[in-house]
Amino acid sequence: LLLLQVLVVHGHSDHDRVTSILSEAAAAGLTPPRFAQHAPPLPITFGTHHSKGFILGYEDGSVRVIIHTANYIYADCNNKTQGLWYQDFPPKDLESPRSSRFEESLLDYMGWVLTWLAANCACLYYQSW
Repeated sequence: LLLLQVLVVHGHSDHDRVTSILSEAAAAGLTPPRFAQHAPPLPITFGTHHSKGFILGYEDGSVRVIIHTANYIYADCNNKTQGLWYQDFPPKDLESPRSSRFEESLLDYMGWVLTWLAANCACLYYQSW
């Protein structure tokens, strides 16, 4: 697994919890520019759209996309039914299709998310897709 960058977008506003997130990341060796956290303004406590997932890149060039329903809290992971979808994508070679609808949709969505975060989060470090 290649660990290039981790971005945690969370709903915590209290200083102690944010400090805890930063401490846990530092203990795992994640410091800027490889790690960033952001707490966006939430107009309402519940019902706010938020994506949950991972995009993992491996040294062999393959990619795993994981999309799930669980929030990263104990009660969601242990007391509720959750869903998870994942798919592994092999590295592209000369015979691979140039693109796919899924790839284009995922890149468009991630581009939108990163553009929004870059405009609204002074702490974010990222390179253009």
